[in-house]
Amino acid sequence: MKKSLMILLLTFTISNGIAQEYIHINVNSPQFSYTPISINQHQFNFSIGILDYYIPTMSSVVEVVNDTLEVKMYYDITQQVVNVSNLNIYNNVVYYNQELPPNVTHIKMSTNVILIEDNPPYNVITVESLYYRIIDLSNLGQETLNKTTTNIFPNPASDKLTINADKSLDKVTFYNSVGQEVLTINPKSPTLNIDINQLKAGIYMVSLQSNNQIETKKIIIE
Repeated sequence: MKKSLMILLLTFTISNGIAQEYIHINVNSPQFSYTPISINQHQFNFSIGILDYYIPTMSSVVEVVNDTLEVKMYYDITQQVVNVSNLNIYNNVVYYNQELPPNVTHIKMSTNVILIEDNPPYNVITVESLYYRIIDLSNLGQETLNKTTTNIFPNPASDKLTINADKSLDKVTFYNSVGQEVLTINPKSPTLNIDINQLKAGIYMVSLQSNNQIETKKIIIE
């Protein structure tokens, strides 16, 4: 029954190709990370950019389907407002507070969007798995059992910023207060010294990516 439902949803998504096309523009920049905190606690981090003429409401579903733990984040963007088309970044955390079933070998994290069709009759539809990531548990190294410890200082900062991590950082991205990406660095190093004179004073979110794990920090630039 579940397989039939999945096939039906896939067919519905493909038949709404126009909806898929424009929703990729309005909902973008997905990021996923999984942290096994303990044998009985699992943390799933979702990050997504949504244009600010939507007021999203969020919900999540976690279920076991065959050999896969599916962690679904739903973004309902049926409520719209008139705005200036800035990209807002939404960070959400989902917890699974029990031991993974012994038959589970994969985890699927997905971004799913509920929206109003762009053409008549303007039905409310759900685009399943707009973005997703499949995690093969057999390939998870022992190091993923330990949370990355990253320090950013000084905070507040004015001209220089130092980032120290316990493993090499692949990508560091700065987002301003309206969710716009303003600076991206690919250091390939655990330590980074950054000249921030080109950034305006304000509050920034810093996304730190290492080995497909993503950590987000808030900083203030004066």
